Amino acid sequence: MALFRPIRFRRGASMSEWKLIFEENFAGDSLNPQRWNINEGGGGFGNQELQYYHPDNVKIEKNMLVITGEKRTVNEWEYCSGKITTKGKFSFRYGLVEIKAKLPTGKGMWPALWMMPENSRYGPWPSCGEIDIMESLGHFPALFYGTIHFGKPHSEAGVRYIIPDFDPERFYTFKLLWEEKEIKWYVDDFLIGGVNTWFTNHGKYPAPFDQPFFLIVNLAIGGRFPGNPDETTVFPGKFIVDYIKVYQRNGGD
Repeated sequence: MALFRPIRFRRGASMSEWKLIFEENFAGDSLNPQRWNINEGGGGFGNQELQYYHPDNVKIEKNMLVITGEKRTVNEWEYCSGKITTKGKFSFRYGLVEIKAKLPTGKGMWPALWMMPENSRYGPWPSCGEIDIMESLGHFPALFYGTIHFGKPHSEAGVRYIIPDFDPERFYTFKLLWEEKEIKWYVDDFLIGGVNTWFTNHGKYPAPFDQPFFLIVNLAIGGRFPGNPDETTVFPGKFIVDYIKVYQRNGGD
Protein backbone atom coordinates (compact mmCIF):
# COMPACT_ATOMS: atom_id res chain seq x y z
CA MET A 1 0.00 0.00 0.00
CA ALA A 2 1.19 3.53 -0.67
CA LEU A 3 2.12 5.44 2.46
CA PHE A 4 0.50 8.75 3.36
CA ARG A 5 2.61 11.55 1.94
CA PRO A 6 1.89 15.09 3.18
CA ILE A 7 2.64 16.68 -0.18
CA ARG A 8 -0.12 18.97 -1.41
CA PHE A 9 -0.92 19.41 -5.06
CA ARG A 10 0.07 22.80 -6.44
CA ARG A 11 -1.08 24.22 -9.74
CA GLY A 12 1.82 26.64 -9.75
CA ALA A 13 2.32 30.15 -8.45
CA SER A 14 -0.99 31.23 -9.97
CA MET A 15 -3.92 29.79 -11.88
CA SER A 16 -2.63 31.57 -14.97
CA GLU A 17 -0.51 28.47 -15.60
CA TRP A 18 -3.68 26.41 -16.14
CA LYS A 19 -6.81 26.69 -18.24
CA LEU A 20 -10.11 24.99 -17.50
CA ILE A 21 -11.16 23.04 -20.62
CA PHE A 22 -14.04 20.97 -19.20
CA GLU A 23 -16.31 21.63 -16.23
CA GLU A 24 -19.34 19.53 -15.33
CA ASN A 25 -21.35 20.64 -12.30
CA PHE A 26 -24.44 18.58 -13.22
CA ALA A 27 -26.80 21.55 -13.18
CA GLY A 28 -30.38 21.09 -14.37
CA ASP A 29 -32.69 18.11 -14.30
CA SER A 30 -30.88 15.76 -16.67
CA LEU A 31 -27.47 14.96 -18.09
CA ASN A 32 -26.28 17.25 -20.88
CA PRO A 33 -26.52 15.16 -24.10
CA GLN A 34 -24.03 17.43 -25.85
CA ARG A 35 -21.37 16.26 -23.41
CA TRP A 36 -22.41 12.80 -22.28
CA ASN A 37 -23.53 9.45 -23.64
CA ILE A 38 -25.61 7.20 -21.39
CA ASN A 39 -24.69 3.59 -22.07
CA GLU A 40 -27.13 0.68 -22.10
CA GLY A 41 -26.36 -3.03 -22.10
CA GLY A 42 -24.88 -5.99 -20.26
CA GLY A 43 -22.35 -8.64 -21.11
CA GLY A 44 -19.89 -8.88 -18.22
CA PHE A 45 -17.42 -6.54 -19.97
CA GLY A 46 -14.53 -9.00 -19.67
CA ASN A 47 -14.71 -8.95 -15.88
CA GLN A 48 -17.71 -11.23 -15.25
CA GLU A 49 -19.69 -8.22 -14.02
CA LEU A 50 -23.33 -8.83 -13.13
CA GLN A 51 -25.00 -5.51 -13.96
CA TYR A 52 -27.05 -4.31 -16.89
CA TYR A 53 -26.39 -0.63 -17.58
CA HIS A 54 -29.72 1.18 -17.91
CA PRO A 55 -30.44 4.90 -18.50
CA ASP A 56 -32.97 4.90 -15.64
CA ASN A 57 -30.09 4.36 -13.22
CA VAL A 58 -28.42 7.64 -14.17
CA LYS A 59 -30.03 10.72 -12.58
CA ILE A 60 -29.25 14.33 -11.72
CA GLU A 61 -30.35 15.15 -8.18
CA LYS A 62 -29.60 18.41 -6.37
CA ASN A 63 -26.95 19.33 -8.97
CA MET A 64 -25.13 16.03 -8.56
CA LEU A 65 -24.74 12.94 -10.70
CA VAL A 66 -26.31 9.92 -8.99
CA ILE A 67 -25.59 6.47 -10.43
CA THR A 68 -27.67 3.87 -8.62
CA GLY A 69 -26.82 0.19 -8.39
CA GLU A 70 -29.84 -1.94 -7.55
CA LYS A 71 -31.07 -5.50 -7.50
CA ARG A 72 -33.48 -5.37 -10.44
CA THR A 73 -33.64 -7.88 -13.27
CA VAL A 74 -33.45 -6.51 -16.83
CA ASN A 75 -32.89 -8.73 -19.87
CA GLU A 76 -31.93 -11.65 -17.61
CA TRP A 77 -29.33 -9.58 -15.75
CA GLU A 78 -29.98 -9.65 -11.99
CA TYR A 79 -28.63 -6.18 -11.25
CA CYS A 80 -28.96 -2.72 -12.80
CA SER A 81 -26.61 0.24 -12.70
CA GLY A 82 -25.39 3.18 -14.81
CA LYS A 83 -22.51 4.22 -17.03
CA ILE A 84 -21.80 7.47 -18.87
CA THR A 85 -18.99 8.53 -21.24
CA THR A 86 -17.81 11.54 -23.22
CA LYS A 87 -16.73 9.43 -26.22
CA GLY A 88 -17.14 11.43 -29.44
CA LYS A 89 -18.00 14.57 -27.45
CA PHE A 90 -14.98 15.42 -25.32
CA SER A 91 -11.47 14.02 -25.21
CA PHE A 92 -8.08 15.49 -24.36
CA ARG A 93 -4.38 14.71 -24.22
CA TYR A 94 -2.44 15.60 -21.05
CA GLY A 95 -3.79 17.64 -18.19
CA LEU A 96 -5.34 17.45 -14.75
CA VAL A 97 -8.61 15.64 -14.05
CA GLU A 98 -10.45 16.37 -10.82
CA ILE A 99 -13.54 14.62 -9.47
CA LYS A 100 -15.37 15.12 -6.19
CA ALA A 101 -17.43 12.10 -5.24
CA LYS A 102 -19.06 10.05 -2.49
CA LEU A 103 -18.43 6.32 -2.82
CA PRO A 104 -20.93 3.49 -2.38
CA THR A 105 -20.34 0.74 0.15
CA GLY A 106 -21.26 -2.94 0.16
CA LYS A 107 -19.76 -6.15 -1.22
CA GLY A 108 -19.81 -6.13 -5.03
CA MET A 109 -19.98 -2.35 -5.54
CA TRP A 110 -17.27 -1.11 -7.93
CA PRO A 111 -17.36 2.64 -8.70
CA ALA A 112 -14.85 4.07 -11.16
CA LEU A 113 -13.78 7.18 -13.03
CA TRP A 114 -11.52 6.17 -15.90
CA MET A 115 -10.47 6.94 -19.45
CA MET A 116 -10.08 5.15 -22.76
CA PRO A 117 -8.52 6.38 -26.03
CA GLU A 118 -10.85 8.15 -28.44
CA ASN A 119 -9.48 6.31 -31.49
CA SER A 120 -7.35 3.43 -30.14
CA ARG A 121 -4.35 4.22 -32.35
CA TYR A 122 -2.34 1.31 -30.96
CA GLY A 123 -4.80 -1.53 -31.40
CA PRO A 124 -7.30 -3.21 -29.08
CA TRP A 125 -7.15 -3.32 -25.29
CA PRO A 126 -4.75 -3.47 -23.55
CA SER A 127 -2.29 -2.25 -26.20
CA CYS A 128 -4.41 0.88 -26.70
CA GLY A 129 -3.99 1.92 -23.05
CA GLU A 130 -6.41 2.58 -20.21
CA ILE A 131 -6.13 5.17 -17.41
CA ASP A 132 -8.03 4.50 -14.19
CA ILE A 133 -8.29 7.77 -12.28
CA MET A 134 -10.15 6.27 -9.34
CA GLU A 135 -11.52 2.85 -8.46
CA SER A 136 -12.90 1.61 -5.16
CA LEU A 137 -14.36 -1.64 -3.86
CA GLY A 138 -17.55 -1.48 -1.81
CA HIS A 139 -16.43 -3.95 0.86
CA PHE A 140 -13.29 -1.83 1.49
CA PRO A 141 -14.14 1.68 0.20
CA ALA A 142 -11.24 3.31 2.05
CA LEU A 143 -8.84 1.56 -0.34
CA PHE A 144 -8.27 3.74 -3.42
CA TYR A 145 -6.84 2.36 -6.66
CA GLY A 146 -5.19 4.38 -9.44
CA THR A 147 -3.94 2.29 -12.37
CA ILE A 148 -2.78 2.33 -15.97
CA HIS A 149 -3.19 -0.70 -18.26
CA PHE A 150 -1.00 -1.20 -21.32
CA GLY A 151 1.10 -3.59 -23.42
CA LYS A 152 0.66 -7.07 -24.77
CA PRO A 153 0.66 -9.25 -22.78
CA HIS A 154 -1.41 -7.14 -20.41
CA SER A 155 0.66 -5.10 -17.98
CA GLU A 156 -0.37 -2.57 -15.34
CA ALA A 157 1.15 -0.08 -12.94
CA GLY A 158 -0.20 2.40 -10.43
CA VAL A 159 -0.92 3.11 -6.78
CA ARG A 160 -3.02 1.83 -3.90
CA TYR A 161 -3.80 3.94 -0.88
CA ILE A 162 -5.90 3.55 2.27
CA ILE A 163 -7.67 6.83 3.01
CA PRO A 164 -7.14 7.67 6.71
CA ASP A 165 -10.31 7.80 8.85
CA PHE A 166 -12.49 7.07 5.83
CA ASP A 167 -16.05 8.37 6.21
CA PRO A 168 -18.61 6.83 3.81
CA GLU A 169 -20.82 9.91 4.18
CA ARG A 170 -18.07 12.28 3.05
CA PHE A 171 -17.16 13.51 -0.42
CA TYR A 172 -13.52 13.03 -1.44
CA THR A 173 -11.58 14.75 -4.21
CA PHE A 174 -9.57 12.57 -6.58
CA LYS A 175 -7.07 14.02 -9.04
CA LEU A 176 -4.99 12.63 -11.85
CA LEU A 177 -2.09 14.64 -13.28
CA TRP A 178 -1.33 13.27 -16.73
CA GLU A 179 1.85 14.57 -18.34
CA GLU A 180 3.82 13.32 -21.32
CA LYS A 181 6.14 11.04 -19.36
CA GLU A 182 4.55 10.80 -15.91
CA ILE A 183 1.13 10.13 -14.41
CA LYS A 184 0.37 11.00 -10.77
CA TRP A 185 -2.60 10.39 -8.47
CA TYR A 186 -3.84 12.60 -5.61
CA VAL A 187 -6.53 12.22 -2.93
CA ASP A 188 -7.78 15.44 -1.33
CA ASP A 189 -4.76 17.24 -2.83
CA PHE A 190 -2.23 14.85 -1.28
CA LEU A 191 0.15 13.09 -3.64
CA ILE A 192 -0.28 9.32 -3.44
CA GLY A 193 2.28 8.33 -6.07
CA GLY A 194 2.97 8.13 -9.76
CA VAL A 195 4.35 6.09 -12.65
CA ASN A 196 6.63 6.93 -15.56
CA THR A 197 7.28 3.56 -17.16
CA TRP A 198 4.98 1.83 -19.65
CA PHE A 199 5.03 0.51 -23.21
CA THR A 200 2.98 -0.60 -26.18
CA ASN A 201 3.77 -3.10 -28.91
CA HIS A 202 2.74 -0.69 -31.66
CA GLY A 203 4.55 2.57 -30.91
CA LYS A 204 7.40 4.27 -29.12
CA TYR A 205 7.32 5.62 -25.56
CA PRO A 206 5.30 7.53 -24.35
CA ALA A 207 2.76 5.56 -26.42
CA PRO A 208 0.03 4.53 -25.78
CA PHE A 209 -0.52 7.47 -23.40
CA ASP A 210 0.22 10.11 -26.04
CA GLN A 211 -3.24 10.28 -27.63
CA PRO A 212 -6.59 11.85 -26.67
CA PHE A 213 -8.65 9.94 -24.09
CA PHE A 214 -12.33 10.34 -23.15
CA LEU A 215 -13.97 10.17 -19.70
CA ILE A 216 -16.02 7.28 -18.28
CA VAL A 217 -18.02 7.22 -15.03
CA ASN A 218 -19.73 4.00 -13.96
CA LEU A 219 -20.81 1.80 -11.08
CA ALA A 220 -20.22 -1.88 -11.82
CA ILE A 221 -21.65 -4.66 -9.68
CA GLY A 222 -19.83 -7.91 -9.06
CA GLY A 223 -17.12 -9.57 -11.08
CA ARG A 224 -13.61 -10.82 -10.55
CA PHE A 225 -12.25 -7.63 -8.98
CA PRO A 226 -14.82 -6.65 -6.32
CA GLY A 227 -16.43 -10.07 -5.87
CA ASN A 228 -20.16 -10.59 -6.09
CA PRO A 229 -22.79 -9.11 -3.76
CA ASP A 230 -23.71 -11.26 -0.77
CA GLU A 231 -26.20 -11.21 2.11
CA THR A 232 -24.40 -8.22 3.66
CA THR A 233 -24.84 -6.00 0.59
CA VAL A 234 -27.48 -3.32 1.02
CA PHE A 235 -29.26 -2.14 -2.12
CA PRO A 236 -29.59 0.36 -3.63
CA GLY A 237 -26.03 1.64 -3.65
CA LYS A 238 -25.29 5.14 -4.91
CA PHE A 239 -22.19 6.58 -6.57
CA ILE A 240 -22.63 10.36 -6.23
CA VAL A 241 -20.47 12.82 -8.16
CA ASP A 242 -20.46 16.52 -7.26
CA TYR A 243 -18.34 17.74 -10.17
CA ILE A 244 -15.73 16.81 -12.77
CA LYS A 245 -13.15 19.29 -14.05
CA VAL A 246 -10.33 19.00 -16.57
CA TYR A 247 -7.47 21.49 -16.81
CA GLN A 248 -4.56 21.83 -19.20
CA ARG A 249 -1.40 23.85 -18.93
CA ASN A 250 -1.47 26.93 -21.11
CA GLY A 251 0.03 25.97 -24.44
CA GLY A 252 -0.93 22.32 -23.99
CA ASP A 253 -3.25 20.25 -26.18
